[in-house]
Amino acid sequence: MDRYVVPDVVGMRFETARSFASQLSIALANPDPDGPPISLLAWSVHQARPLDVVIERQDPEPGHRFTSPWCSLRVWLAPRTGPETRESVPAPPGSVPPSLVAHASPDPEAAPR
Repeated sequence: MDRYVVPDVVGMRFETARSFASQLSIALANPDPDGPPISLLAWSVHQARPLDVVIERQDPEPGHRFTSPWCSLRVWLAPRTGPETRESVPAPPGSVPPSLVAHASPDPEAAPR
């Protein structure tokens, strides 16, 4: 059975986090299931461009394993306030982000086939 490991997207700009999660077959979602899509919250209707927002919090935590593709990773957005924003070079699909390798226990079912 395939496993989809939740990446750490906290501190990333929304567009970077969405692209990174998408490469891992994980969808970013609004934590309010009755609210608008998360991509709408990250978009300036008046300026017709993405807002400069970062991921402030996520649920589930990094390292969680989904058993099916395109499960929802709930994210909370915040305005970007300075240069300390964490931008990351996305890992290839199916790989574990480097920050998790030292903390993860091996899962033989998650090995590439």
